[in-house]
Amino acid sequence: MNIIVCDDNTLVCESLVCDIKNIDATINIITFKSCFAVYEYLNDNGNDIQIDAILMDIEFPHDLNGIDYSHEIFKKFPNIKILFISGFMEKYVEDMFLGMPNFKPYAILKKPIDLNKLKTHIDNLKTDHSIKSKENILTFNAKNGTIFVELERIQYIYSFQRKVTIVTYDGEYTGYNKISNLMKELKSLSNRFYNCHKSYIVNVDAITKIPSNENFVYIGTTGIPLSIINGTSVSHKRKDIIKLRSLNHSEGGASSEY
Repeated sequence: MNIIVCDDNTLVCESLVCDIKNIDATINIITFKSCFAVYEYLNDNGNDIQIDAILMDIEFPHDLNGIDYSHEIFKKFPNIKILFISGFMEKYVEDMFLGMPNFKPYAILKKPIDLNKLKTHIDNLKTDHSIKSKENILTFNAKNGTIFVELERIQYIYSFQRKVTIVTYDGEYTGYNKISNLMKELKSLSNRFYNCHKSYIVNVDAITKIPSNENFVYIGTTGIPLSIINGTSVSHKRKDIIKLRSLNHSEGGASSEY
């Protein structure tokens, strides 16, 4: 599990790191002294490193406050849990809950932080992380043995001559399977995957372009074919993909040339 601690007071940061490590030494902790630095870090690395939670101070010198930056983080990374920490909690309660629709802090911790309450919240985060990990992992029998692939890392899957290849942001994994079997399993885990062709499954969140005049969608420069399956037309498949992306609350990404 990966946690960010953000507080402009170095002693508070060091103390929190020590307290969290005493609760669970396996937790990876990244510290920042500026909420703007957290925002920049996530923009640069948020798609490569899964951050589970941020312990965010509220008052910072020369910055928007931690609540404002948490709202911006939530827009792009809605799955990251925000735990506010402050010595002036009463002053900001209204801003926390009324500042942005759909945003709610995971927890509120008042300084000085009660260690028992901190442990409760860390234990809850660990439970959530464990459940999420099980729900977001595809088990795949590749040539070199069983691998466990995070769903969000998958770009697309294709079959060729009885072999199936999973293409991820990190590399490719090939094994013997059927597209239909994988689609059934993926459908039980997530709604982000779409059987766009009899030999292809695409992660709709990875798509970067949906032309209206081609039988392809694109991930970067790679064209993923669309074909009629069970009577579903190519134009209908385009609409299905756009709808799925919308349901998944994807930010940016695919452009449609309708």
